[in-house]
Amino acid sequence: MNKKIFIISVLTILLLGGCGTTEPNKVEETQVQPTYKDAVLDYDLAVMKGDTPAGKLEELKKALIAAILKDISNIEFRGLWNMEHEVIDKWCRANPKTFTDEECYKLRAALLKHGDKTKDEFVDSIDITKFMADTEFWMILVALRDGERKTLNGKLAYGYFSPDNVKEAIAKVKQKMKEHDEYWADKIETVSDEVKVVTPPEKKDEVEEEKKEETPVKEETPVKEETPVKEETLVKEETPVKEETPVKEETPAIEEPAATINESLCHITISENELLGWDFSLADCDNINVNAYDCFLQCGIQPPLVSSEEPELCHETAGGFIDYNVLIPCIPMPIPLSDQIECIDVCLNI
Repeated sequence: MNKKIFIISVLTILLLGGCGTTEPNKVEETQVQPTYKDAVLDYDLAVMKGDTPAGKLEELKKALIAAILKDISNIEFRGLWNMEHEVIDKWCRANPKTFTDEECYKLRAALLKHGDKTKDEFVDSIDITKFMADTEFWMILVALRDGERKTLNGKLAYGYFSPDNVKEAIAKVKQKMKEHDEYWADKIETVSDEVKVVTPPEKKDEVEEEKKEETPVKEETPVKEETPVKEETLVKEETPVKEETPVKEETPAIEEPAATINESLCHITISENELLGWDFSLADCDNINVNAYDCFLQCGIQPPLVSSEEPELCHETAGGFIDYNVLIPCIPMPIPLSDQIECIDVCLNI
């Protein structure tokens, strides 16, 4: 009996040990989950071959969806737009559509949930003690409005921010923009309309001390008060060189054409539009191929969409050009501020 018990116990240990070897294999399978690029490559190759079994193709599609969901969970605020348009739209707005409505809704819902969380974290992380240009704040506000969730026929069709959530975020950003401007009001020296030099208070004190130390040196230089220098200047003034001043009178003739050129500079006119929020037209532009959409982006403005032949659907313009291959729900964009319009006018003539 003892031998039998021993043999049975050995067999049970071996069997349990054999079953236990399946656990490492499961761990290996989870570690070998393909990245989005690899999943796209595998799926596209299977479709191109045309001889992939339907079951295998469905497995590759599930792996692709899993890879997208994994990327969504790691995406940052500034990458949400790319995830929406360059990834999800690629599979959900293609013709014919690759993913089912249920699969697309799953991806969009995941992006919306992650977008609200990421947006709040990003807005809260804005540090007013770090200098930011006004255009950076404008671009954040544009990104918030552009990412607001939109529905089509009652279904989630676009966006990654909840509307109420967007309103709170916009209010926070505007408040931080105000606090930022107040904080930096006495720390910035404006050199020109476009260049700003940051001068911390410590450096300002050092500069003032250096100026105070230099002033006695200037007072001790009596060389400038010597009369011979003045006499020389008087002699020079008596020379007939001044009689040749008519040459200088020709300068106004050079300035006149410059003024006429400024009057005919290419400029933009903004008009309200119920469907798009606003629209625009260009005037006095010699080059009909002026890329106004690119100027919009450079000035921190989301350009208006372009209506299509299909009702409630528009062509995308966020890439700096009209994308006739992409259709999204028509979304009214906020009208640009006066400073932004001036920025566009400057950009159009560069």
